Amino acid sequence: MLQMERALLNLFQGEVFINKNKRVPVLVRAYPTDETPCITIQQSKSSAVNDTRRIRHTPLETLELKRNATVTVSLWANSPEQMHELQSAVDTIIFEAYSNSYKRCKHYKRMDKSCLSLSTSENKVTCQALTVKNRFSAKQQCPDKKGNDYCSFFKQHHIIKNTFVMEPATNMVEYDVSPPVFHVDLNFEMYYYTFYNVGGSVASEFNLRCD
Repeated sequence: MLQMERALLNLFQGEVFINKNKRVPVLVRAYPTDETPCITIQQSKSSAVNDTRRIRHTPLETLELKRNATVTVSLWANSPEQMHELQSAVDTIIFEAYSNSYKRCKHYKRMDKSCLSLSTSENKVTCQALTVKNRFSAKQQCPDKKGNDYCSFFKQHHIIKNTFVMEPATNMVEYDVSPPVFHVDLNFEMYYYTFYNVGGSVASEFNLRCD
């Protein structure tokens, strides 16, 4: 699985619902499952940008490579009404990521609404965006981003936030199956960083501010 495919899988998997509580499967592949509705993700292109530099990441010196990618998120539905629900759910998740919603933090767990950054194995702590009232929680954001180690979708996956763009949707209907399947392609363009230890081994942990 490619880096940006994994990023969008992480963003959408387990987060898209229709009919209020029906979870929609999200897969990394070119075609849908035998059951619709579903969402598929496929990276169509990736290229390196001529913007490579060395950075000091104690105790390692690291090579930072900027890349560009286009990822297609395909929505598959059984009716126009179902497609509208799918598109609305995906749009909401994208807006939440852009607005630094607590729901798109790396540490937030939907199942019990806990914060992994504050919880321990013995004690689950509810996300403070749901318990603390201040000007940030009023906007569904973490009330103490630094203290709670808020980690956005963009920071987690090393994506440059202001380059993440969703292009106009392409609408299609697959008439070669019965009943017809409604199909919408959403193309996401983005720039992101990959990192390597000087000497060739891949570095795994970085604190990079992308947003």
